[in-house]
Amino acid sequence: MTGGKTPGGVIPSTYDIYCLKDGRWSLHSCFLHEEKKEALAEAVRLDREGGFNGVRLMGVKFGASGHGAVEVMVWVSPGLQHAMFRPERLAAVRRAGKQEKKDEKSPGETDVHKAVSRPRISGKQKIAMDKKRRLAMGPSDGIMAKSHAPEPSGGIGKEEPPPAASGEHLSAMTAFMNRIGKAVGGLTKSRDAYEMFGLDLFLAGACEGYGREKKLSGDEVTALVRDIVVASGGRPETAAAFASKLPDYHGSARYRSMIESGCRATTMAAENESYAIKELTVSLKNWNSPVAAASQAQGIVTIMFTDIVDSTRMTQEKGDFGAQEVIHAHNAVVRDAIAAHHGHEVKHTGDGIMACFPPAGNAVAAALMIHQGIVRHNAGHGASRFEVRIGLNSGDPIREENDYFGAPVQIAARVCAKATGGQTMVTGPVKDMAASYGVHFREAGKFRLKGIDDDIMLYEAIPAPLTLPS
Repeated sequence: MTGGKTPGGVIPSTYDIYCLKDGRWSLHSCFLHEEKKEALAEAVRLDREGGFNGVRLMGVKFGASGHGAVEVMVWVSPGLQHAMFRPERLAAVRRAGKQEKKDEKSPGETDVHKAVSRPRISGKQKIAMDKKRRLAMGPSDGIMAKSHAPEPSGGIGKEEPPPAASGEHLSAMTAFMNRIGKAVGGLTKSRDAYEMFGLDLFLAGACEGYGREKKLSGDEVTALVRDIVVASGGRPETAAAFASKLPDYHGSARYRSMIESGCRATTMAAENESYAIKELTVSLKNWNSPVAAASQAQGIVTIMFTDIVDSTRMTQEKGDFGAQEVIHAHNAVVRDAIAAHHGHEVKHTGDGIMACFPPAGNAVAAALMIHQGIVRHNAGHGASRFEVRIGLNSGDPIREENDYFGAPVQIAARVCAKATGGQTMVTGPVKDMAASYGVHFREAGKFRLKGIDDDIMLYEAIPAPLTLPS
């Protein structure tokens, strides 16, 4: 199946469906270039059955310059389509939706908007996963974008752009960009459009982090983002559009991951710039990895379970006080690794910890760091020696408040039970998604896990050699 040109003459790389609910547009689902018919059918279905105030289908094409993208309207709800050319109806739509801000839009091309990356997965898989996520989230949940209704060009005046960023702040961010950029061959070198867009998001996050530290206003941060994108090689008009759409980009889990990485990098640089460099290189690998892109675009996370080996016997031998010392040591080591790799502790399980990581590579790196931390602990605390086994699985669990449920969580716990002391066992999806991190795995064999009909192959993450201080 092939997707044709849009009315604007642009051949989109991807198709995005946005839904209007309570005055705000949310990114509902995403389709590949060849899935235009499926995307259009889904947009029409949502307009008829989804309970939304409006639906629009946008085609997105990455700009040849490497910064930003072009967006073309492919289809919009008939009611909104009529309103686009009747100012009095458009005003009524805005009042009903309680819009706070009016952006200039065209039913044809717009400037830079949400250039959404797409995983290389089949259309059937994508639609099935979208359905699963909608069932889990509910009909009105989704990724919230800045509120705006489609409208013709010339209908609304443009806002005045923010003034140029302060020379002091721009110099500081440019110097930061140049220093950490050396690790990836420079941030201003020629790159493809997709990679450049990811770097722009990273730099935008770095500006946001710097802005929070310096207590800059929203306009000052927007100006800083715009000017740093220009400094990295972007055209001024494209950079301005990119900066103005940054609140929208926060609405996509995929984009937000790069923005937050940039924000973390500025915080890390204050302590040790090598941490910021690592954050950039890992984030860029993750951005460029098709498997990692698929996982983030679908909201897939990696669940970790740790478990202290022979905890019952340890309590009998060491007593309650001795066992508590071990648990405290375990908690300290595990929590340090979770924090260092941007994970999230979900809960304590008594003899271990359940944690969640967006990138699978971070989860594997954290697991290996845990084992190294325990080896160091055991070398200096003979009376409270212990071992931990760790299990990892990636999937799209059900999220409820601060907890995770469903098959991906159950599988991670059962994979942990198959590991031995000092071992990190992972499923195939974890191994595939962590490949870009340079971690090595070996086959541990096929195992029967409770609740799964067929035996599944598990893999052991191979730790790097550790030299203890003499």
